[in-house]
This record gives sequence, structure tokens and C-alpha cells, in this order.
Amino acid sequence: MKRIIGLYGAANVGKTHSLRMLIEMIAHELGNEIEHQEISDKKFTFIVNGKTVCICPAGDNGYEIGKAIEYVNQNNFDVAIFGSRSKGEPANRLNAFVSECGFESVEWRQCPNTKYWPGDLRTEVEMATAKMLRRMID
Repeated sequence: MKRIIGLYGAANVGKTHSLRMLIEMIAHELGNEIEHQEISDKKFTFIVNGKTVCICPAGDNGYEIGKAIEYVNQNNFDVAIFGSRSKGEPANRLNAFVSECGFESVEWRQCPNTKYWPGDLRTEVEMATAKMLRRMID
């Protein structure tokens, strides 16, 4: 069964960093190394335990979510993970996509706001978020 997961939060709370960590984690599991700075807001697709997993970090506005939706459709996803907002145009576009796929709703997960946390603690929380998302793939 296909899954659509939205990691939501305001700007600069750690969504993109958490998704970058997830991308690095999966790449490492598969024997590939990706440098953190190479990821940026790029979209990635992996085959994990026979599932096509698409990860789209950028999603703070409707345009980025629209591009991410196109990307996951082109890659025949089983699991799609988006960085997004839970309200406004990004959420509206994700919710419409979910309806088109025949699902009830996006599986929303809130990204903890680490914006003002010290670097090492921020990294720990973002890694915990990445690990939670990784478990959702299996």
C-alpha cells in the first residue's frame, strides 16, 4: 500500500535538515555515500526493501510541493515523504494529491522546532526525527 508522509513545521525549524539526514541514512544503508551539502533541496529516490521511496525536502510553498508531487508520480512511488507546511497552499496541494491517490489523508508528522536550540542538541533531535521517518518506511 502506498504511503504519503508529510513532515510539517514552520520555516527554519529543521524539516529540511531532518530529511537530509534521512537521505544520508538510507544512502549509507544501501552502500552509497552522499555528502550533506550535495543534498540541498534535491529530491531522491531509493529502493528500500523492495519499496520505491521518494524523499522531497523542499515544500514550504505550493510551487515546490507541486514539483515534488510531479517527481513522486514520475517515480512510481510506494512511500513519498515531503517536507511541508500543514496549512495553506502546500498542505492544500498535498491533501488534493492524497485524494487523487484514493487515501483519506496525509500521514502528518510534526517536526520539532529546533530553531533556537544549541547545535549539538538540534542535531540529536533532527536525527531522532530522521530515524522515526526511517522506521515508517519499513
